[in-house]
Amino acid sequence: MGTENEHLIRERAYELWEADGRPDGKKDDHWAQAARELEEASTSKPSLASDPIVSSDLAVGTKAPHARTGAPSKRAAKGPKP
Repeated sequence: MGTENEHLIRERAYELWEADGRPDGKKDDHWAQAARELEEASTSKPSLASDPIVSSDLAVGTKAPHARTGAPSKRAAKGPKP
């Protein structure tokens, strides 16, 4: 296991331990849960290129709609430059 992953797992395990009320004897449980979460996060990151809306916008050189509102970006709203 790389030292960067170990550091991330250690930090997350500590957060889990604190959220669990700092119990004694659950170190291995918190470590295992933190490792699972890190593994899940590293394998489930979606690629923007795999999103059909974003990838089609990237193909034509425009920006995708704003992710939260669905509104087009200011540049896209103005249209192409003359």
